[in-house]
Amino acid sequence: MKLRVLTRSAIFLALLIISSYISFPISEISFTLQVLVVLLISLLLPFKESFLIILLYFIMGLLGFPVFSQGGGFAYLMKPSFGYLLGFLFSPICVALVNKIKIKNRFVLDSFASILSLILIYLFGTIYFFFIMNVVNGVNYSLSKIIGICIIPFIPIDLMKIVAAVIIMVSLRKIIKIKVVEENEKKIVNKRRHLIKR
Repeated sequence: MKLRVLTRSAIFLALLIISSYISFPISEISFTLQVLVVLLISLLLPFKESFLIILLYFIMGLLGFPVFSQGGGFAYLMKPSFGYLLGFLFSPICVALVNKIKIKNRFVLDSFASILSLILIYLFGTIYFFFIMNVVNGVNYSLSKIIGICIIPFIPIDLMKIVAAVIIMVSLRKIIKIKVVEENEKKIVNKRRHLIKR
């Protein structure tokens, strides 16, 4: 793996860790910026790289590194909110599958991929919360109450994260295109100079 890719991966991994520390408890589930960073990683980077970054974050947390919003370690498996972390792993997969759709409009593709990723995150988060609370802890929460805890309060905030992620992606792609054009122009100029010297 190239040094440039390793450096880029390390930066995004650090951003993901930092985003978990920006945490505000709403109910049994805390609000963080993790969803925004996970979407950016999934949308911006190649599938293999984005998946490995999120997987490494996941493994680091389970091994005891304090990278999750409330620490780390295998005891985190018993937290009702752990399902959201499982959902993060499927975001790069979702984006990779959506990118196979033959639509040139990147804004539409990015928005669609982000919404599907968010649905998967909600799905894993809700199912895991239901399992921990009802099966493990025996609290006997109804499905409607769990949805009211795990999904409803976060929809407006997470939709704003999707908008932010897509807008950031549009800006980044423009910058990347400009850099690519400049690099190509430099290569053409250098070739012409080389031919003139000959």
